[in-house]
Amino acid sequence: MKCGDKEWKHCRVEKMGCNGCYYDEKTNTILSKEELAIFNTNNWYECISVIEKYWNQDYGTFDIAGKDGKQVLELTTGGWSDNEQLLNEIANTMFWFIWWQESKRGGYYKFLYVEKIKVGDE
Repeated sequence: MKCGDKEWKHCRVEKMGCNGCYYDEKTNTILSKEELAIFNTNNWYECISVIEKYWNQDYGTFDIAGKDGKQVLELTTGGWSDNEQLLNEIANTMFWFIWWQESKRGGYYKFLYVEKIKVGDE
């Protein structure tokens, strides 16, 4: 059986999909290909603006603070599936590889941007 809108609205398997599920026809992505490509550059500020555009702050938190050439972005998903999906989409990008610092159980993520990396005795 294929679910219609009525069944989809009242799905009891958390819209995880089943054989022929309506969910299979929906797109599972939040970011467009162009937006995802931004996360494979080294443009911290543009990446942050894309995250902020989609981040649901009613359930999760989006905190960014910085001084002395460093910026810290702290995100909590609040269990909101779109926030979690957004992080899943960027998890295999250069953004994550370069700036991810830590993750904790419960949907906490920390990213660190440093404008100038100190090498040796500089």
